[in-house]
Amino acid sequence: MLSYGYDFAPLGVPGLTFMTRYLKGNDGKSDTHIKESERDTELAYESRVVHLKAWV
Repeated sequence: MLSYGYDFAPLGVPGLTFMTRYLKGNDGKSDTHIKESERDTELAYESRVVHLKAWV
C-alpha cells in the first residue's frame, strides 16, 4: 500500500484535506492467479462551527 495525505491549512484553507492511496495484491487463498489493484482519492472539508445568537 502506498499512501499520501496533505493538509491545506498552511496554504490558508483550514479544514481542507487531501488523501490518496494505491493498493496492489494477489489472491493467495485460491489456485487462480488473480491480481488486484485499487486507487482511492479523498478530498474533505470540515467546516468550523459558528454560533449565531440571532438564530436562537
